[in-house]
Amino acid sequence: MLIYGNPSYTDVQQIKHSILLREWSRLGVFEPLKTMPYPDDTETQQELWQLLERQQYVDSLRLQYIESVNDHLYEVMSETLGVYGVTADPLAIEQQLEPYDPIIAYLKAHYNRPRPFQTAGVYGIPLYPLLKSKNAGSASYPGGHTLLALFFRHLYMESHPELANPLMQFVLDVAKTREEGGVHYPSDNLFSMRIYKHLKPWMTAQKKIYTMGLDKIDGY
Repeated sequence: MLIYGNPSYTDVQQIKHSILLREWSRLGVFEPLKTMPYPDDTETQQELWQLLERQQYVDSLRLQYIESVNDHLYEVMSETLGVYGVTADPLAIEQQLEPYDPIIAYLKAHYNRPRPFQTAGVYGIPLYPLLKSKNAGSASYPGGHTLLALFFRHLYMESHPELANPLMQFVLDVAKTREEGGVHYPSDNLFSMRIYKHLKPWMTAQKKIYTMGLDKIDGY
C-alpha cells in the first residue's frame, strides 16, 4: 500500500488493520474459525420463519431501540454502562473495540453469507428488514454487532467484574435486536459466541500486536 502525502484517518486505520490481520494470521488464530459449521438450506429456511415470527412482536418502542443499536451502538454501550454507574465516552469505547473490526470483516468475507432479507425471497418467505442498516451491505455470518458487544463485555468486565451478568444480558439483547430487525440469522449470533470463546485466550496478545509500533503511525 503506497500513500503519498499526509495519510488520512481512513489510511491509518487500513494500515493498522492490515498489520493486525497479518499478525493474527501468522499466529494461526483464524484457521479453526474458517471451518465452523455452516447452516444448510433447510436450517436457513427454518431460521427465516423464526425471524418472521419474531418481527410480529416488535412494537414502535422496541423498533426505536433496534434502530439505536443498529446506528449508534457505541452510544448505547455508553448508556448501558451509565445505568450501573460507570462512565465511558462512546468514542473511547469505539477506539477500544476498533482492533476487532478486521476480525469481523475477515470472517464475513470468508463465509460471504447473504443477509436474511436477501435470502428470504428465494424461498418465498415474506421477510423484510425493519431498518435500513448501513452495515447490511456486508455479509451476514458472523454477527458483527453481537461480536462487538461480547468484546465490549470482556473489556469492561475486567475492571468491573460485578457487571458480568448485566453485560451478558446486554449482549443477548443486542443479538436479539439484530434478529428482530431482519438483518441477522440466529446462527450468525451463535457463531459470534463461538468466535469470542475461541479468541478469549488471544485477547491479551492482540493488545500487544495492535499497539506494537503502531503509535508511530498515529504521529504521521
